[in-house]
Amino acid sequence: MSVKNEQKNDRTQTRRDFLKTVTGAVASALFLGIRCDEDSESEPTVYGPRIGIMNPYVTGNGNPLLVCVEGTDLEIMLKKGLEAIGGLPKLLTNNQDVLIKPNFNEVSRYPWISSVECIVAIINEVKKITAGAIKVGDMGYEFGPGNYGHLGLESAVNEAGGSCVPFSSAYPVRRNSWDSSKPDFNVYTEVYNAPVIINTPVLKRHFIAAMTCALKCNVGTISGPDATESRAYLHFESPNLFAELAEIAGLIKPELNIVDALTIVTKDGPSINQGGVPVDVNKIVICGDMVATDAYCARIMEENDDGFQASLIQETLATAESLGLGTSNLANVEIIEITA
Repeated sequence: MSVKNEQKNDRTQTRRDFLKTVTGAVASALFLGIRCDEDSESEPTVYGPRIGIMNPYVTGNGNPLLVCVEGTDLEIMLKKGLEAIGGLPKLLTNNQDVLIKPNFNEVSRYPWISSVECIVAIINEVKKITAGAIKVGDMGYEFGPGNYGHLGLESAVNEAGGSCVPFSSAYPVRRNSWDSSKPDFNVYTEVYNAPVIINTPVLKRHFIAAMTCALKCNVGTISGPDATESRAYLHFESPNLFAELAEIAGLIKPELNIVDALTIVTKDGPSINQGGVPVDVNKIVICGDMVATDAYCARIMEENDDGFQASLIQETLATAESLGLGTSNLANVEIIEITA
Protein backbone atom coordinates (compact mmCIF):
# COMPACT_ATOMS: atom_id res chain seq x y z
CA MET A 1 0.00 0.00 0.00
CA SER A 2 1.46 3.32 -1.04
CA VAL A 3 1.14 6.52 0.97
CA LYS A 4 0.93 9.86 -0.77
CA ASN A 5 3.89 12.03 0.18
CA GLU A 6 2.98 13.89 3.35
CA GLN A 7 4.26 17.14 1.85
CA LYS A 8 2.53 16.70 -1.51
CA ASN A 9 -1.08 16.05 -0.58
CA ASP A 10 -2.24 19.43 -1.80
CA ARG A 11 0.75 21.34 -3.21
CA THR A 12 -0.53 21.53 -6.75
CA GLN A 13 -4.24 21.59 -6.01
CA THR A 14 -6.54 21.28 -3.01
CA ARG A 15 -8.50 18.09 -2.55
CA ARG A 16 -11.65 20.14 -3.23
CA ASP A 17 -10.19 21.22 -6.60
CA PHE A 18 -9.23 17.64 -7.34
CA LEU A 19 -12.74 16.39 -6.68
CA LYS A 20 -14.04 18.99 -9.13
CA THR A 21 -11.88 17.45 -11.86
CA VAL A 22 -12.99 13.86 -11.48
CA THR A 23 -16.26 12.52 -12.81
CA GLY A 24 -18.62 9.60 -12.69
CA ALA A 25 -17.92 6.55 -10.58
CA VAL A 26 -14.53 7.80 -9.38
CA ALA A 27 -16.00 11.01 -7.95
CA SER A 28 -18.92 9.17 -6.41
CA ALA A 29 -16.64 6.64 -4.78
CA LEU A 30 -14.43 9.37 -3.33
CA PHE A 31 -17.41 11.15 -1.82
CA LEU A 32 -18.60 7.86 -0.36
CA GLY A 33 -15.22 7.29 1.23
CA ILE A 34 -14.38 4.27 -0.94
CA ARG A 35 -10.71 3.64 -1.65
CA CYS A 36 -10.42 4.14 -5.40
CA ASP A 37 -7.83 2.42 -7.56
CA GLU A 38 -6.63 3.85 -10.85
CA ASP A 39 -6.93 0.34 -12.24
CA SER A 40 -7.81 -3.04 -10.89
CA GLU A 41 -4.20 -3.90 -10.09
CA SER A 42 -3.13 -0.64 -8.41
CA GLU A 43 -2.94 -0.19 -4.67
CA PRO A 44 -5.51 1.93 -2.79
CA THR A 45 -4.79 5.63 -2.42
CA VAL A 46 -3.76 6.42 1.13
CA TYR A 47 -3.17 9.98 2.29
CA GLY A 48 -0.50 11.38 4.56
CA PRO A 49 -1.30 13.76 7.44
CA ARG A 50 -3.38 16.83 6.66
CA ILE A 51 -1.24 19.79 5.60
CA GLY A 52 -2.13 22.63 7.93
CA ILE A 53 -0.99 26.21 8.44
CA MET A 54 2.04 26.74 10.63
CA ASN A 55 1.22 28.22 14.02
CA PRO A 56 1.11 32.01 13.49
CA TYR A 57 0.82 32.65 17.22
CA VAL A 58 4.45 32.64 18.26
CA THR A 59 6.99 35.06 19.70
CA GLY A 60 9.78 36.61 17.69
CA ASN A 61 12.06 33.70 18.58
CA GLY A 62 9.44 31.11 17.62
CA ASN A 63 8.11 30.16 21.05
CA PRO A 64 4.35 29.52 21.15
CA LEU A 65 2.00 32.05 22.71
CA LEU A 66 -0.70 30.88 25.10
CA VAL A 67 -3.44 33.09 26.50
CA CYS A 68 -5.56 32.24 29.53
CA VAL A 69 -8.50 34.54 30.22
CA GLU A 70 -10.40 34.47 33.50
CA GLY A 71 -13.85 35.99 33.72
CA THR A 72 -17.58 35.38 33.65
CA ASP A 73 -18.69 36.80 30.30
CA LEU A 74 -17.68 34.34 27.58
CA GLU A 75 -18.04 36.77 24.68
CA ILE A 76 -15.84 39.40 26.33
CA MET A 77 -13.32 36.74 27.41
CA LEU A 78 -13.06 35.36 23.88
CA LYS A 79 -12.70 38.81 22.34
CA LYS A 80 -9.95 39.86 24.75
CA GLY A 81 -8.20 36.52 24.52
CA LEU A 82 -8.03 36.62 20.74
CA GLU A 83 -6.77 40.19 20.85
CA ALA A 84 -4.07 39.21 23.36
CA ILE A 85 -2.77 36.36 21.23
CA GLY A 86 -2.57 38.51 18.11
CA GLY A 87 -6.00 38.33 16.52
CA LEU A 88 -7.70 36.05 14.02
CA PRO A 89 -6.36 38.02 11.00
CA LYS A 90 -3.02 36.28 11.67
CA LEU A 91 -4.74 33.03 10.77
CA LEU A 92 -7.67 33.84 8.49
CA THR A 93 -8.03 35.67 5.18
CA ASN A 94 -11.17 37.62 4.34
CA ASN A 95 -12.68 34.73 2.32
CA GLN A 96 -11.35 31.80 4.33
CA ASP A 97 -13.55 28.78 4.98
CA VAL A 98 -13.29 27.52 8.57
CA LEU A 99 -14.24 24.30 10.35
CA ILE A 100 -15.04 24.64 14.04
CA LYS A 101 -14.49 21.27 15.73
CA PRO A 102 -16.51 21.07 18.97
CA ASN A 103 -16.42 18.41 21.68
CA PHE A 104 -19.60 16.35 21.21
CA ASN A 105 -18.77 12.92 22.57
CA GLU A 106 -22.42 12.19 23.40
CA VAL A 107 -25.92 13.61 23.40
CA SER A 108 -25.68 15.39 26.73
CA ARG A 109 -25.30 18.89 28.14
CA TYR A 110 -22.50 21.26 29.04
CA PRO A 111 -19.89 20.76 30.52
CA TRP A 112 -19.83 17.16 29.26
CA ILE A 113 -20.13 18.51 25.72
CA SER A 114 -19.45 21.92 24.16
CA SER A 115 -21.97 24.62 24.94
CA VAL A 116 -24.07 26.24 22.23
CA GLU A 117 -23.00 29.62 23.61
CA CYS A 118 -19.31 28.87 23.15
CA ILE A 119 -19.71 27.69 19.55
CA VAL A 120 -21.84 30.70 18.65
CA ALA A 121 -19.36 33.10 20.28
CA ILE A 122 -16.53 31.62 18.20
CA ILE A 123 -18.61 31.86 15.01
CA ASN A 124 -19.28 35.53 15.76
CA GLU A 125 -15.57 36.26 16.14
CA VAL A 126 -14.69 34.35 12.98
CA LYS A 127 -17.38 36.21 11.02
CA LYS A 128 -15.66 39.49 11.81
CA ILE A 129 -12.66 38.36 9.74
CA THR A 130 -13.93 36.14 6.94
CA ALA A 131 -16.89 35.95 4.61
CA GLY A 132 -16.07 32.32 3.92
CA ALA A 133 -18.16 29.34 5.00
CA ILE A 134 -18.11 28.62 8.72
CA LYS A 135 -18.84 24.97 9.37
CA VAL A 136 -19.38 23.18 12.67
CA GLY A 137 -18.85 19.44 12.84
CA ASP A 138 -17.94 16.54 15.10
CA MET A 139 -18.63 12.83 15.38
CA GLY A 140 -18.65 11.64 18.97
CA TYR A 141 -18.72 8.10 20.26
CA GLU A 142 -22.49 8.41 20.78
CA PHE A 143 -23.09 11.59 18.78
CA GLY A 144 -23.93 11.66 15.09
CA PRO A 145 -25.15 14.28 12.59
CA GLY A 146 -28.76 13.59 13.54
CA ASN A 147 -28.06 15.05 16.96
CA TYR A 148 -27.13 18.57 15.80
CA GLY A 149 -30.63 19.72 16.73
CA HIS A 150 -29.94 18.75 20.33
CA LEU A 151 -30.21 21.69 22.76
CA GLY A 152 -30.88 24.01 19.82
CA LEU A 153 -27.35 23.73 18.43
CA GLU A 154 -28.22 23.61 14.73
CA SER A 155 -30.70 26.48 14.83
CA ALA A 156 -28.30 28.62 16.88
CA VAL A 157 -25.39 27.90 14.51
CA ASN A 158 -27.55 28.70 11.47
CA GLU A 159 -28.76 31.93 13.04
CA ALA A 160 -25.17 32.94 13.80
CA GLY A 161 -24.19 32.46 10.15
CA GLY A 162 -22.63 29.01 10.28
CA SER A 163 -23.81 25.55 9.35
CA CYS A 164 -23.64 22.14 11.00
CA VAL A 165 -22.07 19.62 8.63
CA PRO A 166 -22.52 15.86 8.72
CA PHE A 167 -19.36 13.77 8.78
CA SER A 168 -19.85 10.81 6.48
CA SER A 169 -17.15 9.91 3.97
CA ALA A 170 -13.54 9.42 5.03
CA TYR A 171 -10.04 9.16 3.60
CA PRO A 172 -7.61 6.45 4.75
CA VAL A 173 -4.70 8.35 6.33
CA ARG A 174 -1.40 7.19 7.78
CA ARG A 175 2.25 8.13 8.21
CA ASN A 176 4.97 6.56 6.09
CA SER A 177 6.80 5.64 9.30
CA TRP A 178 4.02 3.44 10.70
CA ASP A 179 4.52 -0.29 10.96
CA SER A 180 2.55 -2.25 8.37
CA SER A 181 0.59 -3.98 11.12
CA LYS A 182 -0.96 -0.66 12.11
CA PRO A 183 -4.14 0.12 10.17
CA ASP A 184 -4.97 3.36 8.42
CA PHE A 185 -7.01 5.89 10.35
CA ASN A 186 -10.13 6.93 8.46
CA VAL A 187 -10.28 10.73 8.69
CA TYR A 188 -13.51 12.43 7.72
CA THR A 189 -13.17 14.25 4.41
CA GLU A 190 -14.81 17.39 5.80
CA VAL A 191 -11.96 17.57 8.32
CA TYR A 192 -9.11 16.62 6.00
CA ASN A 193 -10.22 19.15 3.36
CA ALA A 194 -10.79 22.03 5.79
CA PRO A 195 -8.54 25.04 5.04
CA VAL A 196 -8.50 26.01 8.74
CA ILE A 197 -9.63 24.04 11.79
CA ILE A 198 -10.46 25.65 15.13
CA ASN A 199 -10.39 22.95 17.79
CA THR A 200 -12.71 23.70 20.72
CA PRO A 201 -12.44 21.08 23.48
CA VAL A 202 -14.11 21.17 26.86
CA LEU A 203 -11.59 20.47 29.63
CA LYS A 204 -12.62 17.30 31.46
CA ARG A 205 -11.44 14.01 32.88
CA HIS A 206 -11.50 10.84 30.82
CA PHE A 207 -11.68 7.39 32.39
CA ILE A 208 -9.25 5.85 29.89
CA ALA A 209 -7.23 8.76 28.48
CA ALA A 210 -7.02 10.61 31.84
CA MET A 211 -7.94 14.00 30.35
CA THR A 212 -9.79 15.42 27.38
CA CYS A 213 -8.31 18.58 25.91
CA ALA A 214 -6.73 19.75 22.62
CA LEU A 215 -5.01 16.47 21.66
CA LYS A 216 -7.79 14.09 22.69
CA CYS A 217 -10.49 16.20 21.01
CA ASN A 218 -9.20 15.13 17.59
CA VAL A 219 -10.63 11.64 18.09
CA GLY A 220 -13.94 13.07 16.84
CA THR A 221 -12.37 13.50 13.40
CA ILE A 222 -11.90 9.79 12.70
CA SER A 223 -14.71 7.55 11.58
CA GLY A 224 -17.22 6.11 13.95
CA PRO A 225 -19.48 6.38 15.82
CA ASP A 226 -19.88 3.58 18.35
CA ALA A 227 -16.21 2.52 18.26
CA THR A 228 -16.37 1.21 14.71
CA GLU A 229 -13.63 1.21 12.07
CA SER A 230 -10.73 3.41 13.26
CA ARG A 231 -12.16 3.67 16.75
CA ALA A 232 -12.32 -0.06 17.19
CA TYR A 233 -8.55 -0.13 16.81
CA LEU A 234 -8.07 2.89 19.06
CA HIS A 235 -10.19 1.65 21.94
CA PHE A 236 -9.77 -2.09 21.79
CA GLU A 237 -6.77 -3.13 19.72
CA SER A 238 -4.00 -0.53 19.85
CA PRO A 239 -1.08 -1.44 22.12
CA ASN A 240 -0.85 2.09 23.54
CA LEU A 241 -3.90 4.34 23.55
CA PHE A 242 -1.98 7.30 25.03
CA ALA A 243 0.43 7.31 22.10
CA GLU A 244 -2.36 6.79 19.58
CA LEU A 245 -4.12 9.93 20.78
CA ALA A 246 -1.07 11.94 19.78
CA GLU A 247 -0.83 10.09 16.47
CA ILE A 248 -4.42 11.02 15.62
CA ALA A 249 -3.81 14.65 16.53
CA GLY A 250 -0.77 14.56 14.26
CA LEU A 251 -2.92 13.50 11.32
CA ILE A 252 -5.28 16.46 11.79
CA LYS A 253 -3.11 19.32 13.11
CA PRO A 254 -5.79 21.95 13.83
CA GLU A 255 -4.57 25.51 13.51
CA LEU A 256 -6.04 26.99 16.70
CA ASN A 257 -7.23 25.58 20.02
CA ILE A 258 -9.84 27.36 22.15
CA VAL A 259 -10.40 25.44 25.37
CA ASP A 260 -13.61 25.97 27.32
CA ALA A 261 -12.60 25.76 30.98
CA LEU A 262 -15.43 27.88 32.34
CA THR A 263 -16.71 24.72 34.00
CA ILE A 264 -14.48 21.67 33.93
CA VAL A 265 -15.36 18.06 34.72
CA THR A 266 -13.20 16.56 37.47
CA LYS A 267 -12.87 13.06 38.98
CA ASP A 268 -14.24 11.07 36.01
CA GLY A 269 -15.64 11.36 32.51
CA PRO A 270 -16.14 12.04 29.69
CA SER A 271 -19.75 10.86 29.94
CA ILE A 272 -22.33 12.36 32.25
CA ASN A 273 -23.02 8.82 33.50
CA GLN A 274 -19.51 8.27 34.85
CA GLY A 275 -19.70 10.32 38.00
CA GLY A 276 -17.72 13.38 36.97
CA VAL A 277 -17.88 16.45 39.20
CA PRO A 278 -18.31 19.85 37.52
CA VAL A 279 -16.14 22.64 38.95
CA ASP A 280 -16.43 26.30 37.93
CA VAL A 281 -13.00 27.58 36.91
CA ASN A 282 -14.13 30.56 34.77
CA LYS A 283 -11.28 30.36 32.26
CA ILE A 284 -10.70 29.90 28.56
CA VAL A 285 -7.34 28.97 27.04
CA ILE A 286 -6.28 29.97 23.52
CA CYS A 287 -3.16 28.62 21.80
CA GLY A 288 -1.94 27.42 18.42
CA ASP A 289 0.17 24.66 20.01
CA MET A 290 -1.81 21.57 21.04
CA VAL A 291 0.92 20.19 23.26
CA ALA A 292 1.44 23.42 25.18
CA THR A 293 -2.33 23.75 25.49
CA ASP A 294 -2.66 20.34 27.12
CA ALA A 295 0.36 20.85 29.37
CA TYR A 296 -1.10 24.14 30.64
CA CYS A 297 -4.62 22.74 31.03
CA ALA A 298 -3.23 19.77 32.95
CA ARG A 299 -2.10 22.31 35.55
CA ILE A 300 -5.64 23.66 35.73
CA MET A 301 -6.93 20.14 36.23
CA GLU A 302 -4.35 19.43 38.94
CA GLU A 303 -5.43 22.56 40.82
CA ASN A 304 -9.07 21.48 40.82
CA ASP A 305 -8.96 17.68 40.98
CA ASP A 306 -6.93 16.08 43.76
CA GLY A 307 -7.06 12.73 41.94
CA PHE A 308 -5.35 14.06 38.83
CA GLN A 309 -1.64 14.44 38.11
CA ALA A 310 -0.17 15.90 34.94
CA SER A 311 2.05 12.82 34.69
CA LEU A 312 -1.06 10.83 33.70
CA ILE A 313 -0.94 12.35 30.22
CA GLN A 314 2.84 12.50 29.92
CA GLU A 315 3.05 9.69 27.36
CA THR A 316 0.57 11.47 25.09
CA LEU A 317 2.49 14.74 25.43
CA ALA A 318 5.84 13.04 24.80
CA THR A 319 4.56 11.28 21.68
CA ALA A 320 3.05 14.52 20.41
CA GLU A 321 6.37 16.30 20.92
CA SER A 322 8.21 13.55 19.03
CA LEU A 323 5.81 14.13 16.13
CA GLY A 324 6.65 17.82 16.08
CA LEU A 325 3.22 18.93 17.27
CA GLY A 326 4.52 21.36 19.90
CA THR A 327 6.16 21.63 23.28
CA SER A 328 5.11 20.47 26.73
CA ASN A 329 7.84 22.55 28.40
CA LEU A 330 5.91 25.58 29.55
CA ALA A 331 9.18 27.39 30.24
CA ASN A 332 9.41 27.67 26.45
CA VAL A 333 5.90 29.10 26.12
CA GLU A 334 5.00 32.75 26.51
CA ILE A 335 1.98 32.59 28.78
CA ILE A 336 -0.33 35.59 28.95
CA GLU A 337 -2.84 35.46 31.80
CA ILE A 338 -5.49 38.16 31.86
CA THR A 339 -8.81 38.94 33.51
CA ALA A 340 -11.79 40.05 31.47
